[in-house]
Amino acid sequence: MIIYEGPSRLNKRPIVGIITSGSKNLKTGAQDQLWILDASESPASAVASGADVSVCGSCTRRRSLATASGTDPCYVLVFHAPRSVWEAYQRGSYAGRTLQPAGSLRLGAYGDPAALPGRVVARLVQRWRQHGHTGFTHQWRTARHLRRYCMASVDTLPEQREAASQGWRTFRVGAAPTDGEIACPASKEQGHRTTCNRCGLCNGAASPDDRRKHITIRAH
Repeated sequence: MIIYEGPSRLNKRPIVGIITSGSKNLKTGAQDQLWILDASESPASAVASGADVSVCGSCTRRRSLATASGTDPCYVLVFHAPRSVWEAYQRGSYAGRTLQPAGSLRLGAYGDPAALPGRVVARLVQRWRQHGHTGFTHQWRTARHLRRYCMASVDTLPEQREAASQGWRTFRVGAAPTDGEIACPASKEQGHRTTCNRCGLCNGAASPDDRRKHITIRAH
């Protein structure tokens, strides 16, 4: 179903937020998935032109930024699921549809929740409260209203420490965990001991006193 159509909070360009259900992803399990997409340009075209800034913002793994810095680009293959969702949207396939929560909600199967109005994210978390959610944002320096819902996506230990000092719980792509971190239990390196749908650790900081561990995962 469509949960938002309007200007991106990152650059005012028109975007759309769409939730789908029935994921078969081994790591996430049967989570409902939120896709945040440019409303007028296909995901692949947006990546090529740089228009993906409307949904990915300053993420260092945006292809244009990753290429410039030598960082590994985003693992999401935009010509697979994001393209299918965008093309279905262009055909009007989601118009008027509603969706009942079936699993926990993944805030950002593609796109950053910071692109959406804060009230939209808050309503989604409330609607999925019985099932739970996971969420991630690279815009943690500017989207502090997401701390209670999302993990700060970080790539280095200095970034991790900076975000943690600002009250975020963090999700770091990198090497082995350090003090205060644990490896993602749903990851390949941990033998897929659980799924994101069952685990739910990556749901932000419930309060300023949330002392749960930060999470790490190897680049994939």
